[in-house]
Amino acid sequence: MSIPVSKKHGINPAITVCEWCGKELNEIALVGRCNKIQCLHCNRIIYGTKKGLCPGCGSNNLKILEYDVEVPRHIFNGLCHECTEKKAVMDKEVSEGGIYFKCTDCGSTGIIKKDHPLSKAVREKMDIKAPNPCGISFDKNDCPVCRKE
Repeated sequence: MSIPVSKKHGINPAITVCEWCGKELNEIALVGRCNKIQCLHCNRIIYGTKKGLCPGCGSNNLKILEYDVEVPRHIFNGLCHECTEKKAVMDKEVSEGGIYFKCTDCGSTGIIKKDHPLSKAVREKMDIKAPNPCGISFDKNDCPVCRKE
């Protein structure tokens, strides 16, 4: 596989980090010529050569902000081993009837266990039965992280 070398930035190297915890993944990405792209659905910034799907939310509603840019020193590239294990535990809990949550204020994410009344109520209201995933958004007034619960 060849790298499209940038005339301004050369091979344009970056250190990859975990998308959840920010820990370095011990990889160097040779990005080369790339564009700064924004997902208009989740506002994530992506560095790449062309439009496609947002790796964060899967949306194809992307906009190129700048052409042939220098990538930041650290870029997101998947999950570290520990976060991959945490995700597997979360996915298993959700497949058994739990639900995902996300806070619109602090950005935290997590799960509400299957036995919690809120999980049961959300699944019933949304008419989504396990193992299909579902979730809910909170603001700072209801978020368990913001409220330190």
